[in-house]
Amino acid sequence: MRRLNWILAGVSAISLITAATMWFELLAQRERNEALQSRVTALAALPAPPASPAQVVAPHSAANEPGALGGKRSDAALSAKPAVTLQDAYEESMEQERRLLTNPRYREAKRAEIRLQYGQTRDDAIHIVGLTPEQADKIVDVLVERQIDGSSRASPRNAEEMAQYRRQLDEDQRRDDAAIRELVGDAKADQLHQYHDSLQSRSEVRQLRARLASDGDPLRPDQVEPLIAALHVERAQLDQDIQDYNHSLNWDEASAPASQQRLEKRAHELRTAAQERSLAAAAAILSPAQLKAFESQRARELQMQEAYEKMDWLRRETLDPVKTQSN
Repeated sequence: MRRLNWILAGVSAISLITAATMWFELLAQRERNEALQSRVTALAALPAPPASPAQVVAPHSAANEPGALGGKRSDAALSAKPAVTLQDAYEESMEQERRLLTNPRYREAKRAEIRLQYGQTRDDAIHIVGLTPEQADKIVDVLVERQIDGSSRASPRNAEEMAQYRRQLDEDQRRDDAAIRELVGDAKADQLHQYHDSLQSRSEVRQLRARLASDGDPLRPDQVEPLIAALHVERAQLDQDIQDYNHSLNWDEASAPASQQRLEKRAHELRTAAQERSLAAAAAILSPAQLKAFESQRARELQMQEAYEKMDWLRRETLDPVKTQSN
């Protein structure tokens, strides 16, 4: 069910369906929405009780209750506690947010919170893309409303609702793309697109820049954009490789668990290869000392990814030990 976790954590703004036509952080928001679509599709693919196809979670599970690590399944416990699916838990949290957004004061506070989250994006739009402060503010307003609207909608739970959800996303995208193009013009809209594509690489270089500055060997201005471009090439290749492999797998109900495991394994291999390519590309731009710091940063990121994968496997093993043991 969680096959997207490996992509979301390891590739830019991740999802199995890459959004390539949205601008700026608007693209990032669509990717979050598409991740939801893919999650629902994945949930629908896995075997479970007919009314709710997802993994089963036993509330308040203890060592002797269903789903506990090393525990035994008890018929009495199974009959005493109704099954709660991950999809149900997720939908409950989303429904709570939808109810909260009906409160005008909460809705306005949420707008303010989201606007603050776009602070770095606003600054980059001004200093990197060349927008005026007024243009950047108006684009952020578009993005904030888009995120609020998305949170206000019920998440799809079946194929029919999914199709309607995607149609609405496409309609929203066309509307907001047109508004942004009208606001900044085609040339700047294209620059915003390019900026968005490099967001994750820019964040990585920003982190490296801060570390090197504290080490007394800062990045020169002429190193920054070439390094971002080189890392983005490798990251885009990683995105495409993972997506292509995902599309080659069989995700029907019977095959989904095994396909999930194959995707996880292959994604790990692809990330390792991308890491080696990124280091080779960076070696042509960075000094030996800078490259050593970058290599250390990348190694730490890979370790964090591996730890995430292990924790996610343990979560699934806890929530459905029979399924994980059988695969």
